[in-house]
Amino acid sequence: MLMDDVLRLHTDGDGNVWAGCNGYLAIDTQLQPEVFVREGMFQHASKVRVIGCRQNADLIVKAFAQQHGDYAIHQEVRIVSPAICLSQHRLNDPEFVLQRLWQPGLNAMTPWSWHPMENGDYTAYLLASTMQKEGDEPGDIFLRTFQYHPAWAACSFVPTSDMWEAGKLAVEIVDPRWYNHPERPQRSSKLMSYLGLNPANCNAVWDGPAVGIKQARARLVADAWFGNYQGHNIDEPSNFLWRIFRHHGENGKGLLLASKAFVQFVKLVWLQYLLPSRHIFDPEVFFKHEYEVEAFKSHLQHLAD
Repeated sequence: MLMDDVLRLHTDGDGNVWAGCNGYLAIDTQLQPEVFVREGMFQHASKVRVIGCRQNADLIVKAFAQQHGDYAIHQEVRIVSPAICLSQHRLNDPEFVLQRLWQPGLNAMTPWSWHPMENGDYTAYLLASTMQKEGDEPGDIFLRTFQYHPAWAACSFVPTSDMWEAGKLAVEIVDPRWYNHPERPQRSSKLMSYLGLNPANCNAVWDGPAVGIKQARARLVADAWFGNYQGHNIDEPSNFLWRIFRHHGENGKGLLLASKAFVQFVKLVWLQYLLPSRHIFDPEVFFKHEYEVEAFKSHLQHLAD
């Protein structure tokens, strides 16, 4: 899949672009993405590979903009799953990353492990890039950007969603394809595990402040949909998560099952946007009641209008 004539790119902790191609493993260009994509090394590359992770968000955004600007260049840019680097620690080592992009291993050969850069990637990485610039408390620009994100339709359907927290969750996930089973997109065990959605973490989140990265992610999921229920009618079609929460007990178990339903909902709607030719999200299958199905279809129509 990845040959020597492919330009391999990654950004380091300072935001500088590292590159590898044609006989050299890795060099630090000491250039920020906005400058690098205007240089000959990038402009003359017919094939480019980059890891689809948050630290490469600005690089991916600038590469997309360069391809679609007034002086568009014709090249193949493929985004590769961070899983080929095995761990977050490895993602912080540009030389290791570029080596893996050169010799990715069998786990990078499946269709879900890489894909051409597309419009859905641009909005997802633009959101991540915006959050990097605005910090942990992003403002109105972040929220306006999120409105164009593939996950917006699902998150905005839930009336109690905190859309800033939902946007942060989308940035945390980056791309649901990185957690997918190649043949069974309905299966979400890898994503649920990554987000820390298990009984112990959700009980801990329910009882007090989150401790550790997995509990923090579980808290982020809960904050994204839980919001402020006060003033909302639990029988409204869009409050299906609250009905799950109430049915299983307003405690850690209820929080866990409703949070899992929320993540599954967001993931499937997101994937359907990214892969419109595939039948991934079926409202009639996902929702239990016809009035919920009709409410979501009406929501999609409202967004389209």
